[in-house]
Amino acid sequence: MATLSLSLLGPFKAAFDDRSLTHFRSNRTQALLIYLTVERTYPHPREALMELL
Repeated sequence: MATLSLSLLGPFKAAFDDRSLTHFRSNRTQALLIYLTVERTYPHPREALMELL
């Protein structure tokens, strides 16, 4: 099973199956990943996510 690891305290770090994820298209992409991870208890409509960003 694939594993996504995020470190949100201190400098942001992301890894997928022990591979470091360092190249995001923008800070918004990184913010979206963090938001969806933290708020994963229910689905988010695309329109609502677009309003956030």
